[in-house]
Amino acid sequence: MASVLYRQYECVCGTGQTTSSYSEMSDKDSSGVGSPIQLVTVDTNYSADSVEFCPLSGFECLLACGTYQLAEETLTLEQEHGNHQDDRPRQRLGQIRLYCLDQRAAETGLTELQKIETAAILDMKWCHYSVAEQPLLGIVNASGELQLLAVCSKADGGADSFVLQSTACHRVSEENDCLTLSLDWNTGKYHSQNPCVIVSDSKGSLTLCRLCDGASSVESVLHWPAHGFEAWIAAFDYWQPTVVYSGGDDCRFKGWDTRTPCSKPLFISKSHSMGVCSLHSNAHRENLLASGSYDESVMLWDTRHMRQPLTETSVGGGVWRLKWHPSHGNLLLAACMHNGFHIIDCATVVNGNCQSLVASYMEHQSLAYGVDWCQHANLPCEQLTASSFTDEVVSSQEQSKPMHSNEDRNMPSSPHKAMTNAPAETANQDTCEYATRQHKGDNWQTSQATVQKTTEISGSDVSDQQKHSAVSRQTDQPSSCDTIASCSFYDHSLHMWKVNWTV
Repeated sequence: MASVLYRQYECVCGTGQTTSSYSEMSDKDSSGVGSPIQLVTVDTNYSADSVEFCPLSGFECLLACGTYQLAEETLTLEQEHGNHQDDRPRQRLGQIRLYCLDQRAAETGLTELQKIETAAILDMKWCHYSVAEQPLLGIVNASGELQLLAVCSKADGGADSFVLQSTACHRVSEENDCLTLSLDWNTGKYHSQNPCVIVSDSKGSLTLCRLCDGASSVESVLHWPAHGFEAWIAAFDYWQPTVVYSGGDDCRFKGWDTRTPCSKPLFISKSHSMGVCSLHSNAHRENLLASGSYDESVMLWDTRHMRQPLTETSVGGGVWRLKWHPSHGNLLLAACMHNGFHIIDCATVVNGNCQSLVASYMEHQSLAYGVDWCQHANLPCEQLTASSFTDEVVSSQEQSKPMHSNEDRNMPSSPHKAMTNAPAETANQDTCEYATRQHKGDNWQTSQATVQKTTEISGSDVSDQQKHSAVSRQTDQPSSCDTIASCSFYDHSLHMWKVNWTV
């Protein structure tokens, strides 16, 4: 199996090795209707694998970067002469680097505010709204932990006075050799009194964690074996927060109903031919889910019809991370390991077609791992122009519910369209096994459903109040430019770049 990430870390981490293909790729022209422009580059000291902009209003300038590095070996005289072999694993080191982005001046600036030494970081994500009136960053690391850090302000004030302070650290797995690999919050669409985090690990398990007493402690609510090998990715369905998706090195993509013991998945998909390592639910367009794999393909799914994907797009590299645009959900950002970073146009999703790549950034000289959109509304552009992207989207049989406003974003007490358990995997299963899903009042069944060619699921008759997102976003309209952060591994590199859109 293609156990790429942390097994690659163990082999050549810190060597600075690159391949000739990286320099060749950087000479390629960026394709599509976007024009990427490099703004800032930063040496992260350790190998960088995760970048995340804070999504909260007033804190969008904050950027967190996570790194992973194997400690240098210190050999004894006996070891140097080859008379003794030490089989103990090398220590995995990491750093959390907090930056402040400043685009007010003529030249974009990136100021480092803080550096925290920690265990090697595999993934990090911000909670979509404040907890105890503070932005909250979740981190999973090589020690098998989920760590929470809150943004605090120094006494002197100012945008450059923010620091991260640890509020809780929860041991997800008691096994010493277990790494926590990914996390996601259930707050992408709805507010929750006690936010939950789903965590995947290197033993193939998933753990549902819940915050307690604000963010001062964390408890494990549910733990279950999900995959036969590493569970690279876990993600919530933001529209149905009790539903979790997972992808693993066993080439399986699965769904789970966390209201059950999760002894059986809702479905098992074998559409990807290699390990599934990225998943992201679209918070702006109901029933739309993206998956990515080492097989170099990005698949879009209608979550009501999981027998096969709506579209499959080849991006030329293993898809380590996928991020929907935070303001409108029509663009999908992909970190493609050996083939740079790409932006995929998903405004129109026609069943059976592939999506277009509208911009590419190829300036990194190593593996493309972490990437994220800056969520400051339209930064750095002074004015917006109307986008050419339409709102015709994923094939479906009904329209979605409108986006909730900031004043009306509470999670439903019992999510609509609830799923039931599916049979466990068998030797003669189809490409995807899934349950017939029924819900009284919605009159819907998916086992025999026929997916239509192209139908709108985001209504155009949404009121002005409903057009505001649930997560502090200022507009649902595409901007004339976007600012993006990306990081690559062996060259310890963090880049800031922007894309100007042709309209």
